[in-house]
Amino acid sequence: MRRVLKYRNNSSSAFQLRIPAADIKATIFGHSEFTTFNESATRLYAKWKNAATPSLKGLTRDSPPKALIETISEDLLTIFQKAPLLDAYDVYQHLMAYWEETMQDDCYLVSGDGWKKAAQPQLIIDDKKNKSKTKPDFAIGKKKYTAELIPPALVIARYDPKDQAAIEAMEAEVAALEQELEEMAEEHGGEDGLLPPHPPPLRPHRPQNQRGRAPRHRADEHVSPPFSRTWTQNSPLWDNITPAT
Repeated sequence: MRRVLKYRNNSSSAFQLRIPAADIKATIFGHSEFTTFNESATRLYAKWKNAATPSLKGLTRDSPPKALIETISEDLLTIFQKAPLLDAYDVYQHLMAYWEETMQDDCYLVSGDGWKKAAQPQLIIDDKKNKSKTKPDFAIGKKKYTAELIPPALVIARYDPKDQAAIEAMEAEVAALEQELEEMAEEHGGEDGLLPPHPPPLRPHRPQNQRGRAPRHRADEHVSPPFSRTWTQNSPLWDNITPAT
């Protein structure tokens, strides 16, 4: 691989690249030596995975999570001692960092409540005085929930991928339209432009009274001459509306 990437300059005794710098990564990944190295590391990982999977799936209520991580981490360190060009302790630290950030909490949830209860979403309860700072994962009506063990994204991907894809497509379309509106405002806005300098909001504005609600009219007030209420002419109640005097 070295011969592919660089050569020695006889005049300066320094090495120079044979390929553009932008092509280094693709050249390394496509070289047969890297392919062999990658396959070797993947086989070692598969060996550790096969050994660790029964212990992970065997985690139940009252199982000690500390004993679990000690077993699988030591196995990982032992297996990757044979890996060429890799520091086994670096691989070990990747696992331990993931344990500290995510895996530890999940294992203690299962150990404390069991798989079935730990996987259930938890209702976030807010007091009137002290509101919870927990960020909800989803909401049903006014109730907010957090999914500590199974992320909602995994559930959606498993049971409702078509609707999720449709939502993402609509969100992308909205983003494109918003970008188009911004470009039109920049191009045609301003005092001398075709668009007003302060375009109206996209959502209609509803006047608010002092209590924060839209003002309502009494039934006997003439709010829409020449009729005391607003109805379309196709309304079945049209005949019951009398002209306002």
